[in-house]
Amino acid sequence: NYGFFPPNFIRDLLPYFEADPALAFVQTAQHGNPDQPEYFAQAMGVNVAIHFRHYVRARQSYGFVMFYGHGALMKTSVWEQAGGFPEIVTEDLSYSALIRTMGYHGRYTEKVACYEDYPPTYEQLRRRTEKWIRGTAEFLKLYYKKFWNSTKVPWFEKLDVLLHASMHFTSVPT
Repeated sequence: NYGFFPPNFIRDLLPYFEADPALAFVQTAQHGNPDQPEYFAQAMGVNVAIHFRHYVRARQSYGFVMFYGHGALMKTSVWEQAGGFPEIVTEDLSYSALIRTMGYHGRYTEKVACYEDYPPTYEQLRRRTEKWIRGTAEFLKLYYKKFWNSTKVPWFEKLDVLLHASMHFTSVPT
C-alpha cells in the first residue's frame, strides 16, 4: 500500500504536459481506498474504480474531461491565469469548464492510479450527493452559459456537461 499517491505520480504525469502545451491538468484513475475500515466504504468503494474505468475513460475519447479535485496534476500557470478555483461548491467542475473556455483542456490517464475514500456510511453518502446536486445547480446558473457560448469548446463537450449535470437531478434525495 502506497497511501493515496503512488511513488510514480509526478514522474509518470509530467510527460503529458511536455507533449501538449494546452494541457491544464492530468486526472488519474481512482480506486476505492482498501484501508478504509468501514464495511459500507469497502463494499461501495468498488464504484469508484468502475466510474473511472468506464465513465471517465469514455469521456476522454468522446466528451468533456473534468478535473475531480483530487488525484490530478495541474499546471500552476493555467490555475493562476484562471484566477484559481471558482468560489462555489463544485469548484472542480467549474474550474474545468472555465479553463476549457480559455482554450485549455484536461486529460485522463489510467497509467497512474490513486486511492479515494468512499463515504463510510449511507448518511454521509447521501449528504455528499445532496452537495453535488446543489453544487451542480449553482454551476449551471453561474458558469454554464459562458461554457455553452464559448467558441473554444466543441459542441459534444457542451452537450456532455449538460447531460452529466442533468444526471444529478434524476436522483434528488429525500
